[in-house]
Amino acid sequence: MEGYLSVSKMAKMTGISAHTLRYYDKIGLYSPDYVDEKTGYRYYSINQVSYAPMIRYLRYLDIPIDQIKRFQEDTSIENTLDILHTQQSIIRYQIDNLERMYRELNHRVSDIETARTAEQGKVIFTHMDEKYAMHIDERIPCTQTVEGKVAEFQTMLEGYPGKSDEILFLGRIYSAYSYDDVMAGEFGEYFSTELVLDRKINFPDLRVIPSGQYAVMYVSDIRENAYKYIPKMIEQIYRAGKAPDGNLRVAFSIGYAFTAKEEKAKIMVKVK
Repeated sequence: MEGYLSVSKMAKMTGISAHTLRYYDKIGLYSPDYVDEKTGYRYYSINQVSYAPMIRYLRYLDIPIDQIKRFQEDTSIENTLDILHTQQSIIRYQIDNLERMYRELNHRVSDIETARTAEQGKVIFTHMDEKYAMHIDERIPCTQTVEGKVAEFQTMLEGYPGKSDEILFLGRIYSAYSYDDVMAGEFGEYFSTELVLDRKINFPDLRVIPSGQYAVMYVSDIRENAYKYIPKMIEQIYRAGKAPDGNLRVAFSIGYAFTAKEEKAKIMVKVK
């Protein structure tokens, strides 16, 4: 038929697969101009070809079908900009999430590799950037597990609009000894449990974990047994000519979430 294209020819000309063209026809997004009543074959007019690149571009931008239909109904500049601005915001949000996921992966990989290769029970000194943490200041025995506190943090996050951005994951729950307890040599109780955040959020009473030089010790043991190694850690810190300068924290570095065969605790304290 002169001036008309079959579905297969339209697919070759526009780069939109025949399957996708049939789907667009089914949902009323991009339907052929002519249907042969005898054969049921569908044909696009040659004038419809120029519309295909626009659909491909909008789909390339991942704009939903319903928004493309909205564009078809109203092609004003105002409506077009509104649709594009909305998609711009969605893509920016996705990029931010992917960047945060990548940073989290880098952190976890680095922490696990360091935990596996570090000499166990030996203090190393390293710089740590400032972090923010939600916290539950309640004294608990150092031999008590943190599952109950994890559930409390989850409840707290449920009331925060950006809760989907913060995941309770291995290495992000810290058990903290107070500076006073550390100086007094008392390691039987943690004074606080902290959820370390990927970024500062609009949440009341966040705790700042300051940047600076930290003494870090990895031990091949579970978090509940970390108290046994702290006197040795403090001794090594003083032997290096330094002193504790804040709360001491304990976290899993490798644990049951990854493997049941290896468990390592990470002990850290800012030094001066």
